[in-house]
Amino acid sequence: STDPFIKSEWSKFSVHLEHAFLITIFGYSAPKTDVEARKAMCAALAQNASRQLAEIEIIDIRNKDEVYKEWQDLIFSHHYEYKACFGDSYISRFPRRSCDALYRILVKAEFMCPRELGEDMPSSGNFPDLLDWIKPYVFPEQAWPEVCQ
Repeated sequence: STDPFIKSEWSKFSVHLEHAFLITIFGYSAPKTDVEARKAMCAALAQNASRQLAEIEIIDIRNKDEVYKEWQDLIFSHHYEYKACFGDSYISRFPRRSCDALYRILVKAEFMCPRELGEDMPSSGNFPDLLDWIKPYVFPEQAWPEVCQ
């Protein structure tokens, strides 16, 4: 919290948390010893105007109960999902449209078809493959930039 660069990054992160509708936590266990980080996240989430609808998605290989216990002070009511596998996450199932999918599922009670292109996200860890796979999702935003800004 004393390093200017780190402090600046946490400040930017806090602004995003204050406006987030879907938060995906992947690879961070939120240890109780990380006092400043937990304090910053709690403060930012408390300011989030959509917190009563927002969802926290936690991807972790640990036991679900253990994960909930670790994160419970950051979760509003029952608005969280536990995933043991990245492939089950909103980011993987609805790339570039994860918040839209969550809204349609939670607020409009619509069924959503994951992976509208009919292809699973490549699991090879090869970035060129991932880039080729994601291009069709990005195209509409490139074709109509005035709509997406």
